[in-house]
Amino acid sequence: MESSSMGRPELVAFAESRGGQLLSGEDNALQDAHQDVHQDAHQDAHQDAHQYALRDVLRWRCALNHEFEASPRLLIQGGYWCPECFPSAHEGRGWDWVSQAKVDPLLARFYRTG
Repeated sequence: MESSSMGRPELVAFAESRGGQLLSGEDNALQDAHQDVHQDAHQDAHQDAHQYALRDVLRWRCALNHEFEASPRLLIQGGYWCPECFPSAHEGRGWDWVSQAKVDPLLARFYRTG
């Protein structure tokens, strides 16, 4: 049976694989980093286990600093990423493969920049 949720660490790793960041929940992660080192181990495990439903709309940032909202399902299963970097016939914008591959490690695996 397919999981309908993912933990924050997996989503952070996914965003980093695209050269970006997961912004949703970042405030909590920063607070966690500044908490007392003698914090209860059970509480630490609970915070690390935060789950997001694949349909939840989360806030992300691409490597070119565009912020956008999308669900993990759209990004991971649908293969989409930043809508501002995505080509748009309506806006007269095509693929900029060279620039994208320089900042997106996943794309760089499939597209040579030189």
